[in-house]
Amino acid sequence: MARKIESLFSVNCKAPVWESALSESKGLLLLQTRDEAPHVSSFTVVDLSTGKLLIRDKVFEEPWWIGISVFFNYHALLHIYDDEQNPEKKSLMVWDTQSDSLVSTFKDSSLIKSTQNGFAVRRQDEFSAYDWQCHPIDNLNDGDSNYQHTSKAIYPFHYQKDDKDFPTIRRFVEEVLNVTPEGGADYLEYQELVLISYHIRESQELTNYLLVSDQSGEVIFHQKINTTSQGLGRDTFFIFEQKLIFITDYKNLAVYEI
Repeated sequence: MARKIESLFSVNCKAPVWESALSESKGLLLLQTRDEAPHVSSFTVVDLSTGKLLIRDKVFEEPWWIGISVFFNYHALLHIYDDEQNPEKKSLMVWDTQSDSLVSTFKDSSLIKSTQNGFAVRRQDEFSAYDWQCHPIDNLNDGDSNYQHTSKAIYPFHYQKDDKDFPTIRRFVEEVLNVTPEGGADYLEYQELVLISYHIRESQELTNYLLVSDQSGEVIFHQKINTTSQGLGRDTFFIFEQKLIFITDYKNLAVYEI
């Protein structure tokens, strides 16, 4: 019986997704969107096990010059650019997404390291460590390696067009779909499946497709992701707890059972 990839849920965002972060321990995905016209960046938290939106379109006091540094358990560590002309000048803040409350802010600070136990910041020449409730601690006491290094999420490998293995990927797509990819590609082998995010030129623009096939080339799933004139994307999909997760049309989160 042929394997199927079934849609679980989707989330339609109001603006293009700028970046995302995964809290593996809680199975939550934090999405940051950026709306260019009003210069507003907002944050949405999605429960990947249910598809429920825990928070939608949260906007902070700094609406634009803000980004995600770390997302662990329910705590999001965000960075704020205090001087748009100087990207090195930043502040940090910890946002508890479970209670939707601001835990603490750290002015003129940069993130040095984060672990399961907390994070370390630098202010000028001083270093300080905090737990995720923002209580000062003597050190991080990692014990194990940084939690990000033992990821349960599975990400593809990105091949650029000059990589020696890219012609093999291009040839596989040509044989399966009779189209010739351009530029690079994201490639992953997962449970006897081959997943390839590739680009072809259509109407003078690069169109990004996601292909899932078995090892013999039988197509199981094939979908257009995005059309762009702004270059090639990478890390265009990932797998977490047997879910295939990707963004379509820059605004729509798609989650499939794989």
